[in-house]
Amino acid sequence: MKQMKVLSDLLIAVSKAERQEARMRIRQESFRLGNVGVMRAGTIISEIWEDGQAIKDLNSHLKSLLETKETIERHRKSLKKRQSGKDLDAVLKATPILPEKEARIIIVQIFQGLVYLNKRGQKIIHYDLKPGNVLFDEVGVAKVTDFGLSKIVEDDVGSQGMELTSQGAGTYWYLPPECFDLSKTPFISSKVDVWSAGVMFYQMLYGRRPFGHDQTQERILREDTIINARRVEFPSKPAVSNEAKDLIRRCLTYNQSERPDVLTITQDHYLSYAKK
Repeated sequence: MKQMKVLSDLLIAVSKAERQEARMRIRQESFRLGNVGVMRAGTIISEIWEDGQAIKDLNSHLKSLLETKETIERHRKSLKKRQSGKDLDAVLKATPILPEKEARIIIVQIFQGLVYLNKRGQKIIHYDLKPGNVLFDEVGVAKVTDFGLSKIVEDDVGSQGMELTSQGAGTYWYLPPECFDLSKTPFISSKVDVWSAGVMFYQMLYGRRPFGHDQTQERILREDTIINARRVEFPSKPAVSNEAKDLIRRCLTYNQSERPDVLTITQDHYLSYAKK
């Protein structure tokens, strides 16, 4: 057999160049026949997969990657047509509930912007993340804008975060409970932006904010709506994946100490483009 001849070449090869050439010929022949092995001078350890299974599995993986890319591109085109040049607030007024796949692409892009802010030499907390501050460019890519209330995190800030000196500022529907505790000076971190992103993602999926949707800012403050927002509830319709709900729950974790920061939450598999 041709493969036995190649194996023989490997066993009797004298020079390094000859051994390398023989190994390469065995590798090529193994892939052609569907064999996968680990090869070294004088030996061959191989696992035989019948009917070229190695190539079949490789083709299946490539097909999955291509389908994922096509899915993302299709939804990007839809987003571009619907949203180019608008902000997310305008988009949600026109289409209050977005398909989950489109909403997911938007939240991934928002978190990518937040990651950039948290990998700078001086980290930045946006602090006023809301639909009106998410702008879509000419190709429909979401961009985080308006840093009027943003906070620059100094190098000497400890693990508890930086002191919030501007209580009362911001858009209350999108701020976390720690920003409303008037009994003490709160400390904040990128976890503020994680909460805000979770509120926006919920709003994209369900057409309403999870807390105080029909309330004015004054009423939210007067009735301690956000301070009492200890658990997020999900309507039965529209249907939303458990993965999306789990992400929202993580973002809207009530206790700041238990809520993930930006760099942690973005490790969530749901926020990876590899997921369809």
